[in-house]
Amino acid sequence: ERMDLYRRSVLYLLLAITPMTLIIAFASKEILTLWVGASFAEQSSSVLRIFSYGVLISSITQIPFSLLQGAGKAALTAKVHVVEFPVYCLLLWLSCSYYGLEGAALVWLLRICADGWIMFYFSFDILEIRFTEVFGTKFIALMTLITLSFASTLIPLTGLKIWQFSTCLAIIAGYMWFSFLSENERLLSKRKVYAIFGK
Repeated sequence: ERMDLYRRSVLYLLLAITPMTLIIAFASKEILTLWVGASFAEQSSSVLRIFSYGVLISSITQIPFSLLQGAGKAALTAKVHVVEFPVYCLLLWLSCSYYGLEGAALVWLLRICADGWIMFYFSFDILEIRFTEVFGTKFIALMTLITLSFASTLIPLTGLKIWQFSTCLAIIAGYMWFSFLSENERLLSKRKVYAIFGK
């Protein structure tokens, strides 16, 4: 039961966060143009794309992080962050020196991904389960699809950005629908959609 709750918490969070962060990634230039102007957006839209993916990874990391906190392992998470800090600072300094804002954003994303992997690893250890028991290859395939969708925002198709976004989101949603949702969850989702749009 705990394993199923853990799995569904991560999947439902992915289901909620992915569309929002993908929208930000695909519309990063437009968002920054409206906010701070075209010249700034031209130089910094790639940074916002990196941040949007990092927010997604950071969001699902909150599940294992909260589990560790609730299990009384706050000292463990603190030790992980203490070890990460000097490495992060060094890489941040080097990346800023050679690659500017984009380098800093990539190092931040690297830290977020590393932190997520570590939190998931220790949470599995607390629950005494294996990754394959909770997620398995289907989850790896899902995260690969999501990652590729974000990567595709770095090479937007001129004039076809909406179609590009819609295709990526449809593939991710379709894969989650058929690979992760149970029959009851699909039925409930259909009823919610009909309740909203059926009138």
